[in-house]
Amino acid sequence: EAKEKALEIMIQNGRDGIENREQVAEDIGIGAMTFINLYNSANKDVTFSWENALRFDGETGPYLQYTHARCNSLIKKAGETDLSKINPDLYQDQTTFEVIKALNNYQSTIVSAGEKNEPSYICRYLIDLAQKFNKFYNEFAIVVDDEEVRATRIALVSAVKKVLKDGLRLVCIKAPNEM
Repeated sequence: EAKEKALEIMIQNGRDGIENREQVAEDIGIGAMTFINLYNSANKDVTFSWENALRFDGETGPYLQYTHARCNSLIKKAGETDLSKINPDLYQDQTTFEVIKALNNYQSTIVSAGEKNEPSYICRYLIDLAQKFNKFYNEFAIVVDDEEVRATRIALVSAVKKVLKDGLRLVCIKAPNEM
């Protein structure tokens, strides 16, 4: 049922031309169900609705999967990028700094989640990272002509993609490359 509902939403949103759409719909549907069960701590009641669970925005599994797919798309669109041109001095603005700070908290979040046997820590961390990344994405063009700026921003996008994919893997959610 989760797969069918995810497929309906994909079609409604004009995303039915995706390669392997059946598999992507299954990944989204199962990911949505998994996420909603793990996002809240075990001692809290959850009111379930398909509409909320399958949203591509807000605090949902599909939102995380979509952010991962967006990162993948940006990397693909950038093409060959000379990462030797990265200039850390370009990471000076507050929005970029917030993304870097969130990336830096990944390891401690995993340790805390493991020590307390609380997967919601990872889910909440991933939402925070995705929100900070999407703010960055909305403020700055990523694929630009300036090679130094492009390399610096693509390096950050790559780091976010890697952490999102790994974090989703830790909570048993697949990260489709396109959605």
